[in-house]
Amino acid sequence: TSQKKPLDIWGSKNISVLNFNKADDKFSPIVLYVIDKAIAVGIEYAIYDAVNMNDIAVNSKLVTVMSAEAFTVKAKRNDFPIGVRALLAGFDSSTSANSDSCMEAFNSPIGKNFPGFNINVAGPIISLLFSDQNVVHIDASIQSTDEFSLPVYDLSFDGFITSDGYNGCFKPHTGGIQSFRSPLYEKSKSYLLGSPTATKPDYRVSITVLPNLDANHSVIVNDLSSNDQPKTIIGVIEVDYTIEKTSNIEVVFDDLDGDQGFLMRYTTAPFVETTTETLMSGSTNEDLPTTSSVPSSTSTVPPTTTSGGEGTTCRLLFAIGAIFAARVA
Repeated sequence: TSQKKPLDIWGSKNISVLNFNKADDKFSPIVLYVIDKAIAVGIEYAIYDAVNMNDIAVNSKLVTVMSAEAFTVKAKRNDFPIGVRALLAGFDSSTSANSDSCMEAFNSPIGKNFPGFNINVAGPIISLLFSDQNVVHIDASIQSTDEFSLPVYDLSFDGFITSDGYNGCFKPHTGGIQSFRSPLYEKSKSYLLGSPTATKPDYRVSITVLPNLDANHSVIVNDLSSNDQPKTIIGVIEVDYTIEKTSNIEVVFDDLDGDQGFLMRYTTAPFVETTTETLMSGSTNEDLPTTSSVPSSTSTVPPTTTSGGEGTTCRLLFAIGAIFAARVA
């Protein structure tokens, strides 16, 4: 089954995770998620392995999905008025008492219908916080790529992009933004935002970039549908802008070290040409020019180590193979 159950560890104990594979055995990474039991028992949640999550009917307001490899999570549209938020961290980060203050990676507000989503995670974990407890059908899989081995993002859905391992959580004691670590994560990469259909329709795309970069590193956003100069983003100041008409966007980062990284959120709407009717001679005041308008946007990570104090009770969630999840309570 794709749903994971916890391993509870009571009292103050030392825990060792040992690798008994031989040196020439096939490499298989592990994700370990450890939390305080006192937090876990106060939250209703469900945890899943992305590798085997096929059309799972989820009836929980809080769902966490894990994978050692980058993965894609999709939810089907339904007729319930449901909103959803996403954090690139465990379910314990959904609590107001969470000291890591993790940034919101994705937000689809409550509407007349739930539009579904198609989001990609360049890290080991994501938690989905639904506004209401209704059945939502979710699929997850290892991240797909195009013919050039580039991860492809569907412009017909709102979504986000991050550098590998970025989670947007603040370090409790030293400040700054954390990033997960893994030998699978790349320091340099390109992403494509485009349409999966043959017609390649145009979209109006609103972009927000939250960088955590120094002066020697950047993320570059390039509208491949125009001759405009690519936008180069550095520093730590939020950048907001809109591409009025595009069918392909490339996002590139290079040689990001340590905790350097970024989160890029985007919302999209089908592009509509603006047209104006010219008044002819003899027209009355009622024959005013009419203009069509562009519609508003539609809403259509390697593990960190958490240490506990003396006498702490733990709960571990784990899945062996492509993913090892651990919950500590």
